[in-house]
Amino acid sequence: MSNDVEVVERPAETSTPAVSTRIAFVSGGMGGIGTAICRRLARQGHTVIAGCLPGYEHKGEWLSSMRGEGLRVHAAEGDVADFDSCAEMFYHARSVVGPVDILVNNAGITRDAIFKRMTEREWLSVINTNLNSVFNVTRQVIDGMIEREWGRIVNISSVNAIKGQFGQTNYSAAKAGMAGFAKALANVTDAQLGDMVPYFGNRQVTRATVAVGVANDWADHYGQLAMYLRLNGILPPTARRGMDD
Repeated sequence: MSNDVEVVERPAETSTPAVSTRIAFVSGGMGGIGTAICRRLARQGHTVIAGCLPGYEHKGEWLSSMRGEGLRVHAAEGDVADFDSCAEMFYHARSVVGPVDILVNNAGITRDAIFKRMTEREWLSVINTNLNSVFNVTRQVIDGMIEREWGRIVNISSVNAIKGQFGQTNYSAAKAGMAGFAKALANVTDAQLGDMVPYFGNRQVTRATVAVGVANDWADHYGQLAMYLRLNGILPPTARRGMDD
C-alpha cells in the first residue's frame, strides 16, 4: 500500500460540500465504474481509498490524475479474493488514513464461457473475486461501523444477477449472491443495533445493493426489464437507469 498521506485541497468550483466528511473505501477503485465512484465521493468532500491489486502498474498515474483534480485520494494494495491480504490491506489503511466509514464493494472480473466448457478455475476466479471478496472486505470494517454507530455499505451488483446472462453462470451467480449477502447482513446488524434506518436515532449502519447494467447497446432492453422488475416489486418505483457519474 502507498504510505503517501498527502492532503490536497479541493477546488471550490468543482466541489459539493458534504454534510459530514467520512473515509470511504472502494474495492476495484481504479477501474471505470470504480473511478467514477471514487470521484463522486471525493467531490462530496470525503477522503477516498481506492483498492487495487498489489503492483498495479497504473496506480501512480491514477493517483496523479485524481489528485490533479484536487481530490483527496489514496491507494491500498491487496487481493480482495484473499482474506489475509484484505486484513493486511485494511490494517495499513486504518494506520495511514483512518477507519473506514463508507465501503463500496465494487471489485469484479469476468471469465465468460458456456457452462459445459467452463473450467473450475474460471468458476472459482469469478466467485472468489466477485462474491467472496464481499465477505473478505466487509469483515474488515463492519465491527468498527457498529462500534461507531455509523456506516454505509454499498454492493455493486448487476442486472445479470436478476435476469441471468448467457455464458455467465459464474458472474450471474456471484452478483446474485451479493444481494442475498446484503439482506442477511442487514438482519445481523439490525439484531445488534436495533432499527438503523437513517431517521431512527444515532445508530446508522445501512446496507444496499446496486444493480449496474451496460448503458449503451441494450438500453431499450434494460428499460423493458426495469419496468418488469418494478411491476413485480423487485425494484422500487424510484429505480432508474444510471450513468457512470
